[in-house]
Amino acid sequence: MIQSIPLRSLLYLKWTEANEHQINLTINTNGDIALPPTIDMMGLIRCLGILLDNALFATQEIHYQKFDLLVMQDRGTIQFTVSNAVGNEFNLRDLIQDGFSTKGSGHGNGLMNLRQIIAHNPQFSFTQLVEDHQLSMSIIIQGE
Repeated sequence: MIQSIPLRSLLYLKWTEANEHQINLTINTNGDIALPPTIDMMGLIRCLGILLDNALFATQEIHYQKFDLLVMQDRGTIQFTVSNAVGNEFNLRDLIQDGFSTKGSGHGNGLMNLRQIIAHNPQFSFTQLVEDHQLSMSIIIQGE
């Protein structure tokens, strides 16, 4: 169980949004998750919200029914991994470009904002990987 009430609230909100679109957001943990007291909670919530919003949008775009969040804690390190299916035309390099969006003009700042938050938080790191038509994006928090 995730101990942080603000984080649980975000997850409930995103789970509800996914359900409203008939999409299943599966949330798994490897036990109790306790965030370090010094964590930038607003930064984490903003970053995780961006990843979940993007995964929901991408899942809708390819008419898929589910995406996943895995939260794991091991020896002070916490990893949040959001995974969703992607189509054959998906190119991970596109996501790296500032301003890139599949949503049209005026969008495309989410991942740029995420990278800025990560860059200003020494406890945070970010990885992304595509394997077998599955995009996985992770925020890793190093404990004290």
